Parts: sequence; C-alpha cells; structure tokens
Amino acid sequence: MIRFKIIMLAIIILLAGCSSIPISTMYKMRNFNPGTVEPQLLVIAVRAPKALMFRKGDVVVDYSYKSPDVNFERHYLVEISTSYAIPVELKEDTLSGEYITVLHLSKEDALDMATKQQLVKEYRAKGDNEGVGYFSFSLKSSCRVKDVPLNDFLVNVYLKFEKVKFHPFFVDLDVRELKGMDIIINSIPVCD
Repeated sequence: MIRFKIIMLAIIILLAGCSSIPISTMYKMRNFNPGTVEPQLLVIAVRAPKALMFRKGDVVVDYSYKSPDVNFERHYLVEISTSYAIPVELKEDTLSGEYITVLHLSKEDALDMATKQQLVKEYRAKGDNEGVGYFSFSLKSSCRVKDVPLNDFLVNVYLKFEKVKFHPFFVDLDVRELKGMDIIINSIPVCD
C-alpha cells in the first residue's frame, strides 16, 4: 500500500510540474486510493468552448495492477452522461460561449472496475504487498463543431470520485497540446 501511494504521489507531482493541476487538487489527491473509489461515483466534467465537443473515448480511465498473482490492465472509454444534473458549483463559473460535458463509466465498465478492485483487495488481504497499481484518467482528444469559430482552445477538467463535489483537475488545458505538440485548427477533427 505504501509503494502504491508513493507511485500515486510521484505521478501527481510529475503532472503538476507539466500541466495545469491546481495545488488544492494535489493536496486532495494525496490520500486518493483507487481501491476504495466507488466506480459508479467516478464522474468527469469538462468545461469547454462551444466550438469543441467531447465524445465517448475522448476521455479514458486507465486502471492496472501487476503482482505475482493478480495482473490486469484496463482502459475504460468514458461515456457522455446525458442525464447527469450539472451542479451549481460548475455552472457558476461557466462563461457565455462555454458548456459542460459530464462523463462517467458505463455500467459494464463500473462493474468491471469494481471486480478488479475486489481482486486486489483479496490479494492484499493475504498479506501480499508485492503488487504495483496504477490509476489515471486522461483527455485524449476532442473534435470541433463545424461552422462554429474556434478561437479558444482552453478547457477545464473536473474529477468527482466521492459523493461530495467536483475537484478541478486540469485548469486551462490547451487541447492543441493533447497530441504532445501545438497543432493547427484544421487538424482537430470535425465532429460527426
């Protein structure tokens, strides 16, 4: 467990140095344990200019564990939630020309993640602590709305992993950098 927390802390520090993660989120994430997160409560919200859209697969949750007895690596394509009520805390800061997309794991993926969490818990309950776990989520891509001018490339990403509230995870993330380099507007694909 200690090794897992050290790896998570290292990832958070690395991300903080290379991205727009607020200090308050790093503080909150210091005790984050993917083994205790209820997968059905894991929600991601993206605030973006109306010219950008996010679809299923644009946000990915990765969860893996490697040990002598338990090995898995999962990539969950997070899907759009059409019925999730956007909380006031996110609406308050939304400017005109922006919208919020809420995403979550599908029921099948949430069940699969819960099953994998249980495997790790059972393995660790035997006293085996040789395993190494990894949990992350990432914004992989976006698309642009045809015939809507794209002047702003910055998005904010919020994570909710408990019943309480959303935490800002990325602030002013430039979608042009999702591929690791500045790209021109025309290389952001047009939405279907």
